[in-house]
Amino acid sequence: MKKDTRIFLGPDYMVLRDEFFQERNKTKISTKSINEILLTFGGSDDINLTNKILPFFAKKSIKVNVILGPSYQDVEKIQKKFQKFNNVNFHINPEKISSLFLKQDLIISASGITTYELACLGIPTIFIPTNNEQIPTSKEMSKQGFGINYGVWDNDFERLDLIFSKLNEYDIREKMSKIGKKIVDGKGAFRVTEQLIARNDAIL
Repeated sequence: MKKDTRIFLGPDYMVLRDEFFQERNKTKISTKSINEILLTFGGSDDINLTNKILPFFAKKSIKVNVILGPSYQDVEKIQKKFQKFNNVNFHINPEKISSLFLKQDLIISASGITTYELACLGIPTIFIPTNNEQIPTSKEMSKQGFGINYGVWDNDFERLDLIFSKLNEYDIREKMSKIGKKIVDGKGAFRVTEQLIARNDAIL
């Protein structure tokens, strides 16, 4: 690495798609109990968390949305497996994901880039990291007050249900939403651009 290299890290410099900055003011936290949730575990869901966790929520009287990314291997298989559950809806690689996020009372997610997207929108979240690299992010976000870090999945549905029940409280979800928006304001791309312009001016 060159001596004059500068590295900008953290939520302030997280570059997200424009849709998250543009849509963040549309977030509304329902005062009622959780009625609609979404599961999303990355583009490929390498450890197939969707298949492991979905049976738990498919049996609840709530609407369950599932995002299957572009690299998910068993789309037809999982759709067929859960087709008898009328409350389960699959979304295959949706284009404008922010609009779908905003409709949810709660999201259960891996803790990659999606973590920052959800914080920017202020959507209450349960984080389940799907690899070792995601663990620090989910822990730190939870420590700061955004999201609850479940930790590595261990098939403990009772614990998941306790966390889910806790988030049924409006006050908890409302506070979590506000904290998330403070952590990630969606202006990362602007800050990176400012640094590039300043760097270019200094060279000239």
